[in-house]
Amino acid sequence: MTSCDLCRDDRGIYDSGRDCCLARFILHVPTKLLRIEYLNWFMQKYGAERTEKVKEVVANAWAERNV
Repeated sequence: MTSCDLCRDDRGIYDSGRDCCLARFILHVPTKLLRIEYLNWFMQKYGAERTEKVKEVVANAWAERNV
């Protein structure tokens, strides 16, 4: 997934209409419990398909960090 200008600048500004921004937001949440709760909220607000895309982006980002 390509990052938008907001993601490239990484200034703490998010656009909830973009999957890359939602994934970046989840990556900045400090605890696993809060990340899970936000993903559950995303599921209710944006639906399962979009939330799964965000989860995939987050999983790929974690994998890249932990190489």
